[in-house]
Amino acid sequence: MNALIPLVVTLPLLGAGVALIFGRRRRVQISVSVVTLTLVLAIAAVLLYTVDSSGQALAVSVGGWPIPFGIVL
Repeated sequence: MNALIPLVVTLPLLGAGVALIFGRRRRVQISVSVVTLTLVLAIAAVLLYTVDSSGQALAVSVGGWPIPFGIVL
């Protein structure tokens, strides 16, 4: 489950990049946005269910750095 946590941040970034590639194609941009947001919603729902059922918070330390120096999601 910890692998899903960074996807909540990276999927919108990747979706924005793909939408920028198709700059003049409005329908493709809308499709990419809808698919990206649907995936983020599904991942967030899975994470919410996991945390609710287990009662433990999920966290990922980005880069393996400790809390004062690194980013924790």
